[in-house]
Amino acid sequence: MVRFIILFLIIFDIAFPPVKAVGSAVFALVAMAPMLYSYNVSQKLFNYVKILQLPLLIVFSVILFSLFITIISTELELTFTLSICKTLIILFSCLLYISVFETNRLSHDLINVFFVNAVICFVAGSVPSLLEFVYIFKPDNSLLSWIPYRNAFLAGSGFFGISTAYGLVFFLICYLIKEEKQPLMFYLKSLTIILAGVIAGRTAMLGLAFGGLLFLLDIKKMIAFLIVIIISIGLFLSIDALSIYSHWVFELINSEGGGTESTNILFSMYDSEFSTSQLLVGDGLYDNYYMNVDAGYLRHLYFGGIFLVILSIFFPIALALSSKNRLFMLFIVPICLLYHFKGAFIFHSRIGMPTLFMLCIIFQQNNARNKS
Repeated sequence: MVRFIILFLIIFDIAFPPVKAVGSAVFALVAMAPMLYSYNVSQKLFNYVKILQLPLLIVFSVILFSLFITIISTELELTFTLSICKTLIILFSCLLYISVFETNRLSHDLINVFFVNAVICFVAGSVPSLLEFVYIFKPDNSLLSWIPYRNAFLAGSGFFGISTAYGLVFFLICYLIKEEKQPLMFYLKSLTIILAGVIAGRTAMLGLAFGGLLFLLDIKKMIAFLIVIIISIGLFLSIDALSIYSHWVFELINSEGGGTESTNILFSMYDSEFSTSQLLVGDGLYDNYYMNVDAGYLRHLYFGGIFLVILSIFFPIALALSSKNRLFMLFIVPICLLYHFKGAFIFHSRIGMPTLFMLCIIFQQNNARNKS
């Protein structure tokens, strides 16, 4: 139970009042810190740092580079740097977690925490009084939606932030189905996770799209995957509380132009023009969606120029190299790069980053087991 609670606090980084900006990952880190006195834990932590030294080095480099950009810019704005520092704390929380607790069931532990939050989403979204309680633990209570379930998760981020993490877990589900036979309970949990993740944001479906590619050469597993998808769609359309949002979920399919309102806005952002100075070193500004853009690459370009964009692209690649797993490189890296095309995912997603980090460990360990 302690292991589950700690993992839940790390992944979802709940905003506990009155120090909402701190986030629950910090509390989890503090709770595990005394375990560093154990030689075994310290040795494991050192070994994991060695395995993941390249992505960690990139994060440190981004922090130093952001400080440099902030110093030379016309305005002193630390929003970007503080965001990266928070990500670094979350990543160290992940490192300490996998050093303290056994990781042989990390993949299923990750599935369980996302399943529990999916249940919380459906229960809180259906009961207004519980939804008000959940809003207490969010950094910004003004971020509401006409679909109450979209922001009904017990998490420090909602909408795009949590949907990207669910999308990564969608891929993990597909991977686990491909690797070994799963019990019925696993499929029931998966259905719940898929429904909640898609409601959180349509971006999550990207994980299913890439996950489905794993079954191209395995007909039996492909059938199992398609059954899960068909049942998920059937449940979504048959449950009254959810079916009224079906037009929003399937807007891409229903639209005549082959796009959605949000994707049309997104592509229009990339029509922006940049000065030579912006391309080289950016403007050093990031807060309040500077230049009215929320696309990840554009936000990084406006803040720190092309060098920061290159670091953003290389970060998931560095995780893939650390995992030494070709599936991570072939599937998860493109998912991350596409997520960052849509919004500020790489370096900034308070839920997506720890989920991505845990997936790196899962794939690294699976790769090691396959070789042994």
